[in-house]
Amino acid sequence: GAILACETARYLEANLAKVQPRPIHLFVSAMGAPDSQIAARDMNKWKGLSTLDDASLVRAVQQFGVFQADLVDDEEFKHAVLPALRADFEMYEKYTPTAGRRRLTLSISAFGGVDDLTVPSEHLGMWAHETDGGFQGPHQFPGGHFYINDSRDDVLNALILHVNGALTSLPRSLGIGPVDTALVETCKQ
Repeated sequence: GAILACETARYLEANLAKVQPRPIHLFVSAMGAPDSQIAARDMNKWKGLSTLDDASLVRAVQQFGVFQADLVDDEEFKHAVLPALRADFEMYEKYTPTAGRRRLTLSISAFGGVDDLTVPSEHLGMWAHETDGGFQGPHQFPGGHFYINDSRDDVLNALILHVNGALTSLPRSLGIGPVDTALVETCKQ
C-alpha cells in the first residue's frame, strides 16, 4: 500500500492543475521507501514469494513474523488474505522506481514496528529521499510487522499529531481545523 500511495501522490502532483485540491501528507507503514526495495529485493528470502503455493507461502511468511501465530491455521483467513498477500509480493518483486523521478512536495511520515523483521529502520528512513516537503520518522512502535495491534493508542496519537501538523499548513481561508477529539476517542474504541 505504501508504494501505491506514493506513486498515486506523485501522479496527482504531476497531473492536477494548480487550483485542484491535492494530497498534503503521506503516511507509510511497515514498508521501506522505493529505493530500499531494490536493495532488499536481492535478499534470497524475498525471491519468488508470489509464485509459491499456499502452504509454502504461509511457511515463508511465518519466518518473517508477518502472520500472527493464531491465524496460520485459520482457513477462512488464509482464503481471504493469501491472494492479496501474493499480489503484494508480486508488486514488491517487480516494482522498479523510475530513475530521476520527481520528489514529492507533500510531507511524509513513516511508521513501523521495532521488531519488524521485514522492514529495518533504515528502510523506513529512506522515505526522506522521496520528498522535499518534510519527513517525520522513522517512528517505530513496540511490535513487529503488525505493530498497530500492540501499539494502537500510540499510533493513533502519532497519526493525529501529524494530521494536525499537515492541516495547519493549509490556508486558514479553507476553515479546516485540527482533528476533533471525539473522532480520536471513537478510533481508539
